Amino acid sequence: MKKSLIILIFFFGIILVAKAQELSHPRIGVGFQSSFPSFGLSGKYDFTEKHTIQAVLGFSGPFTSIYGRYLYNFEEKGDSFVYKPYLLGQIGTYSYKYQTFDGQGRPINERENHIGFGLGAGLEFHVPEITEAVRLNIELGFNQVGFEFYDYSGFLIGIGGHYYFNLK
Repeated sequence: MKKSLIILIFFFGIILVAKAQELSHPRIGVGFQSSFPSFGLSGKYDFTEKHTIQAVLGFSGPFTSIYGRYLYNFEEKGDSFVYKPYLLGQIGTYSYKYQTFDGQGRPINERENHIGFGLGAGLEFHVPEITEAVRLNIELGFNQVGFEFYDYSGFLIGIGGHYYFNLK
């Protein structure tokens, strides 16, 4: 909980000091991404208006993950509230730490590592009057990771936020 609060305070602090800039392509975004039950640091690279790749280093309690995403972006729309729908596909490695007990009742620390994937759709948005550089996103979809003791499949529900920099 403390980590989440610190990340949110830091992110919204960036919003307050972000300078208005006209973004172009290619560009890089740094921030955070959450896809239940994991969240972590994220980096995005927008090749063009339509194509984006994203890497996420997730950490949350017993879960850790490293996954990559491809986002297919549709056209941005709006004036005072700008939004951009997208489709996403992700694949990565997911780890789950848990504790079991041996025959004598002594605790044993275990770890499962599996490849997982997900498909979904999202919406990235920003308010140009505040800043062009800070953009938030929400997403829904389906994910699947084959843990033996924890069912990590079902709906992908995510939020994120990134600060973008021009590369040119």
